[in-house]
Amino acid sequence: MAFHEVRFPDNISRGARGGPERRTQVVELASGDEERNASWANSRRRYDVAYGIRRADDLAAVVAFFEARNGRLHGFRYKDWADYKSCMPSQPVAPTDQPIGTGNGAVNTFALLKCYISGAQSWTRAIDKPVAGTLRHRHARRHPRPRAARVDHIHPALGDPAMNEETGFVAAVLRDLATSTAVILAAWGALGGATNALTTRMRLRDALRHILLGGLIAAGMGSLSMAVITAWLGLPSQAIPAGGAAGSAAYLVGVFGPAFIEVVLARLRSGKGGNGDA
Repeated sequence: MAFHEVRFPDNISRGARGGPERRTQVVELASGDEERNASWANSRRRYDVAYGIRRADDLAAVVAFFEARNGRLHGFRYKDWADYKSCMPSQPVAPTDQPIGTGNGAVNTFALLKCYISGAQSWTRAIDKPVAGTLRHRHARRHPRPRAARVDHIHPALGDPAMNEETGFVAAVLRDLATSTAVILAAWGALGGATNALTTRMRLRDALRHILLGGLIAAGMGSLSMAVITAWLGLPSQAIPAGGAAGSAAYLVGVFGPAFIEVVLARLRSGKGGNGDA
């Protein structure tokens, strides 16, 4: 058996049903009491992806994925849309969601863990296959600001991912901003507002208002519209940033392009009229 570093199609797994399961042996005694023994030390996940198949192309993708893995012979990556964050599904991810260890100044390798708490009981799950580039951690004392983390390698003895710090907090923030859909859309909207301000010769205060409104409208409407479109058409979530940027660019060109051309033509006409009068 080998593990294939390829993920099951997200647009199909998004609609799948399933979750963790455990195996427990229940023995009924002659007295009517029960003895329960856990056969598995940890839970495992089981999903039914048939609910995520909507078109014939989806079924063909599942068949191709199944054949490429030789059925159940090889493992593969799978995104659990109900449990892929370090926090609750409705909350934003933060570096302080899950404690992973206490440093002593010498230890710089920690296992990735997620703790499930209900009442006074808890269970800790080891995360063996994190997606590269999605980890962030915070030092409680020496570094009060969050920093990005990366998986360098799998620990040869424990099988745990080893995490090291990236270049710094500023680099991590800039990288996150560059990959943020809302920031990309806001940039296009602000550029559209600036173009409108330049072509209509607005005052500085009005121009700043147009730039701000353009960024806010593009970020809000662009993110919402692409989320609706991807859910409706069953597209993967990776299509949201590209589609949002493309839609904003098309909006910018379609709305402000003609206005810019009209201003240029008006100036040319006014220039010819002035030369004729002279």
